[in-house]
Amino acid sequence: MKISKNKLINNMSYAFFANLVSLVISTVLILLVPKFVGVSNYGYFQLYLFYTTYISYMSLGITDGIYLRIGGEDYESLDKKILSGQFWFLIFFNIIVDFSFCYFYLMSSNDIDKNNIILATAFVGVLVVPRSLITFVLQATNRIKEFSLIIIIEKVIYFVNVLFILLFGFSDYKLIIYADLLGKIISFIYSVYICRDLVFSKFSKVSTILEEIKINFSVGINLFVSNLSSMMIIGIDRFFIERKWDIETFGKVSLSLSISNMVIVFINAVAVVLFPTLRKFDFETQKKYYSVIRNILMPTLLFSLVLFFPGVYILDQFLPMYGDSFRLMIILFPMVIFEGKTVVLVNTYLKTLREEKIMFKVNILIVFVSFILSFVISNFTGSLDLMVFLILFLLVIRNAILENYLSKLLKINVLHDIIMEIVLISIFIISGLYFSRFTSFILYSVGYLIYILAKKSELLSSINILKNSNK
Repeated sequence: MKISKNKLINNMSYAFFANLVSLVISTVLILLVPKFVGVSNYGYFQLYLFYTTYISYMSLGITDGIYLRIGGEDYESLDKKILSGQFWFLIFFNIIVDFSFCYFYLMSSNDIDKNNIILATAFVGVLVVPRSLITFVLQATNRIKEFSLIIIIEKVIYFVNVLFILLFGFSDYKLIIYADLLGKIISFIYSVYICRDLVFSKFSKVSTILEEIKINFSVGINLFVSNLSSMMIIGIDRFFIERKWDIETFGKVSLSLSISNMVIVFINAVAVVLFPTLRKFDFETQKKYYSVIRNILMPTLLFSLVLFFPGVYILDQFLPMYGDSFRLMIILFPMVIFEGKTVVLVNTYLKTLREEKIMFKVNILIVFVSFILSFVISNFTGSLDLMVFLILFLLVIRNAILENYLSKLLKINVLHDIIMEIVLISIFIISGLYFSRFTSFILYSVGYLIYILAKKSELLSSINILKNSNK
């Protein structure tokens, strides 16, 4: 089945623009916020971001199930009466659950700063979980323009308010949290407006809505737990760091993760468009395009490591108080490669082929390993470097297991490519830890050039296939 090339390009453009806005804003804020608010305030702000990441998973897998079931359908053909009932269910469910948890936490805690963060996190849950139903529907039905605008509105409002806060010399982390909340409130209102025919549609029978919730839960629970456990792979490690070390160290590790994550968020634009598009293809076409997309994606991701060294030099000049965190970045930044490949390509294909169960099983396994090793390293070695390296190690193992499974499903061999990628990333880490930045830059650049020459024919062939895909 052919997809309009113009439609695909337009959707990709909207998604890339939204993620480009997020990337630019994240870059500026990563430079400005830690410089002007102080290490301690920045640590508390990162703790808020850490908690809000998990509160967004209070959808119980319902939105994931909707996403999987309607992927590739037209928005106009959806049963909006049923979707509306589920939207309002998520609002009331999160109001009750989030603030009940908040109440019991506040009653047992005397830490004012953490109490403020927990309260703000509860408000975030009531906004982002119901909104995720709307954004998933928009993504699944290829309304990428509207989805992108929701993201842009949130980020721009947040960005502008933070600039005003810093411009007037305020350094309280709570003000930055309020700026983030304002962006989420306005983007929530906008999302409701553009999907008002869904949100304010007359409900179906309560029994019908409950049955749909049950179905979507059963369909989406594997993907839901898989996504949550995927976050917990890193989250458990960060939890032990926050408990073992001080809030300043937590902030420095979080800064390193933020730099890596902002690149992953940008490339996620491909996954947003790829899933509903792949759902329209037959298996043989999906199989053909896996190698094509991989041959273009991996050289692009690996090139980001070339840019790392000049990027770190700039950060070092601008944020000298975070100088000791740049060593951690050398270990953490390659997660861009493995997370990027997993999110954009491997997970997207597994969802398309309805293989969420393998994602669930592998992520649960890696979470268990993460907990055991994080506990051992933090309590028996006290090595922050090992704690940080553990994150990369677990992501490499997870990606290797999932891609090996997927390659067997598609009957393709990517072992040679994986070996080349791991060798190249090993050059990056070893040279970065033991040589000067300039020497490391030269060594990795030479290695990357050799890799590109080895992949030249496959890369050019894949680009030509994409160019001629709609002829």
